[in-house]
Amino acid sequence: MEIAGQIIRNRHATMTRESIANLADNGISAGLRFLEFFINISDSSKKEIIDIIEKHLEEHPTLSSKKIIDYAEKIYLHLTYDVISAVVRKIASSVGFREAVEIYNALEEKEKTPAFILINQSIEFQFERILNIDSVRSTAEKLKNNPVCLRILKEMVIQHIYMFPVEYKKKQQLSELLKISVQDQRLMDQKKLGKG
Repeated sequence: MEIAGQIIRNRHATMTRESIANLADNGISAGLRFLEFFINISDSSKKEIIDIIEKHLEEHPTLSSKKIIDYAEKIYLHLTYDVISAVVRKIASSVGFREAVEIYNALEEKEKTPAFILINQSIEFQFERILNIDSVRSTAEKLKNNPVCLRILKEMVIQHIYMFPVEYKKKQQLSELLKISVQDQRLMDQKKLGKG
């Protein structure tokens, strides 16, 4: 994955469009194979992982058995979302390249999978460093029937808002589109200012 990205970035001027697309596709596919492996392992170990989390939570005697199970399942899901989100971002940062945006768009159109859609959006965020509302809207529309991917998209947008300045109007549009409250976005801005 990393090697494919390095070749695309360093040799793009001497390569054909087809070669770049092939490298990008193979790099992305390598990352997605790892993600599929993780999800399969995670699914097969779900009960054991939740049991381990439950045992740790049982140290808090104020929680009922039902709450412990609920918290354990939420923690498991949160960890799984975080890994999936991190792998999508890693694939995008490894293979992505600003000058190859057309190629990533063509790959997304060819594959039409939620993973390729998220990776393409992540590449846009990481390499163009702008938040294009139309692009986010299009991505959200393509992922509307996939709550896991919508959550990951929302986290990507929140991370982008935290890292880069975003106009108030765009924040309002995001609030409407992805249900990210403007108040929460303001709190993120205040935290940014506090660190600076």
